[in-house]
Amino acid sequence: ADGSDDDGDGGGDGDDAPATGVAGLLHALVANGADIDAPDESGNGPLAYAAQFGAAEMVELLLAAGADIAATDEDGDTPLHCASYVGNPATVAALLAAGADDALKDKSGTTPADMRRARHKVVPRVERDGWGFLAAA
Repeated sequence: ADGSDDDGDGGGDGDDAPATGVAGLLHALVANGADIDAPDESGNGPLAYAAQFGAAEMVELLLAAGADIAATDEDGDTPLHCASYVGNPATVAALLAAGADDALKDKSGTTPADMRRARHKVVPRVERDGWGFLAAA
């Protein structure tokens, strides 16, 4: 964008353009009444997938739109379980900040914190320093 006013509204060019990419699609779906908790055949909804793939921006957008933070799949895993399994600190932090239950056990008796301890080295730092270290990253 070069700052010119190609649409004549007093703003720079592109200022009236809709959001693009996945975030834009999500905004459009929410604006048009899509079920943001619609699960797939395994019970995973969009929030679980966003958490699993470490898409912190999508997690935040879905939570802001009212996605069910406590939704479970067929194994009893929540979005926080999914984020913890892959170990994306920003996604885990976003879910915890939104009130996800870190002590909730899935059908195998595993909590999200258990998953992080078993799979990733981020847990000792978080337990020692808290999630604040993410703000500096």
